[in-house]
Amino acid sequence: MTSRALLRCTGLCVLAVSLSVVMASDKNFKVDIYPPNPKQGQTVLLNVTGAEESFRYAEWYKGNTTSAANQIVGYNNDGSINKGDRYFPEAEIQSNGSLVIKNFTKEFEGNYTSSIQGFTRLWQVTVFLKGDDGKVDDPKPVLSGGAIAGICIAVISVAVAAIAGIIYSVKHKDSGK
Repeated sequence: MTSRALLRCTGLCVLAVSLSVVMASDKNFKVDIYPPNPKQGQTVLLNVTGAEESFRYAEWYKGNTTSAANQIVGYNNDGSINKGDRYFPEAEIQSNGSLVIKNFTKEFEGNYTSSIQGFTRLWQVTVFLKGDDGKVDDPKPVLSGGAIAGICIAVISVAVAAIAGIIYSVKHKDSGK
């Protein structure tokens, strides 16, 4: 392997690792549920925090996936609001991407997925909302397919770079004898 090829391989490895770090670093992105123990008739806030940049649009889905069939509502940064297939009149999206549910009832229980598209990245998290008994599970961050792909690419790239480095070292060592 030539030194030019090794440099290309190393450059690709650094790029892949950088991309995976950017795609997987949404530890600060979360949704808090207020009140934490919603009761029938209360207004509930699914409060989005931790998006590290302005967003192009924010969307809410009923369920674990961001399928168009599950979309409740979307908000574009131009102020327009899009009602999805799962829209219900008690749901209102805020300009910061948070979701307000007025007059909470048992039918509103379940998973809600927030998807916020920034100018350079996407954040997603799913929370479980449960009323009546007053318990709400903690939000559980969900890695997107892109984040998982980025991590896999980074791991493979590091392995390839390590192997290329070993091969280069062995060939250089042998040629020096």
